[in-house]
Amino acid sequence: MKLMSGSLAGLKTVLRQESASAESRAVGQACRMLDIQTTMCALERLEDVAEGLRAGWAMPVGSVQFLREAMRVAGLKEPAGMSYPPALAWMMKRRWRQTVAAEVIAGEFVKPVATKAFTGFVVPGLRDEHALDAHEKEQLEALRGLPESTAVYACERVTWLCEWRIYVHAGLEVGRERYDPDGREDAPLPAELVVGQAIADMVRTYGQEATFALDVGVLSNGETALVEVNDAFAVGLYGRSLTVSQYLEMLWTRWKQIASAG
Repeated sequence: MKLMSGSLAGLKTVLRQESASAESRAVGQACRMLDIQTTMCALERLEDVAEGLRAGWAMPVGSVQFLREAMRVAGLKEPAGMSYPPALAWMMKRRWRQTVAAEVIAGEFVKPVATKAFTGFVVPGLRDEHALDAHEKEQLEALRGLPESTAVYACERVTWLCEWRIYVHAGLEVGRERYDPDGREDAPLPAELVVGQAIADMVRTYGQEATFALDVGVLSNGETALVEVNDAFAVGLYGRSLTVSQYLEMLWTRWKQIASAG
């Protein structure tokens, strides 16, 4: 379903962290089409534009770290992580637990409770560390660098046949894209009834204006399961899942929600 209408009222300036990413390019294109001002802004210079952030007419676009700093300088509270919301516990389809960084076990898939403190990965055993690629080594070091009491999720390792990102703006699906680069081309599609129930449960929990990305996949046993939920404030844009205007509207809707919550 395509978004039928959306309002960008009140948005005067978009603060772009950089211009090279697909997300930043999409926002820049949308702003040119809609005659909305954009300004390049380094993370270290967000203090200079704090007034616009606090007043609610400037929106930051960039990494999670960039958005976190924007919230800090604007005096806004960062939303709680929503990777595995209680409303979708029925959709996990695998063993999982919330624990702390010091208690994860080799072979478990681990990810932070806080939004994107590091990327989720399978914790290796000591004998397996030599086989990690550069990104996996970076994530392992990030995990080890956390205080031992840092809250994390630890999940049973499973095999995904495919993974899809479903964009939900104000309670409605507005686009989707498959994002697992090495998955089988003939992999089954996620069950629509399961996806629809998941969106409905999120809307019941977070309200009619719920705006997020629902990552779902099909497990090796054929079940449709939750990969994770991504907050929309710095959500990545996959492929041609959304028009540039839809993507800008989605980011703006979520930023307004965060700003209004104070």
